[in-house]
Amino acid sequence: MSQADNFLGKICNHKKLGRVEVIGKKEKSITVVLVEQIDKGEGFNDTYNRFTGVKMNLNNGKGWMRGQNYDYGKQDYVHIKELSYD
Repeated sequence: MSQADNFLGKICNHKKLGRVEVIGKKEKSITVVLVEQIDKGEGFNDTYNRFTGVKMNLNNGKGWMRGQNYDYGKQDYVHIKELSYD
């Protein structure tokens, strides 16, 4: 059993990708896993199941934006050292 097997099915945090779910591992690798991004972004409202505006400091001053993570659902291979548990 490899180190990657301990992460399968768990929800972890990644420094650049945010909250991810480990859904598999790379073939013939001990420490590289396949993750799927499950963080919808800070503007997602679970109660209404939709995105709301988020106040942010933009380049031209203060304003708001949708707060959506456009990479939601994308999959990528990462090393297990880049993951931390919730």
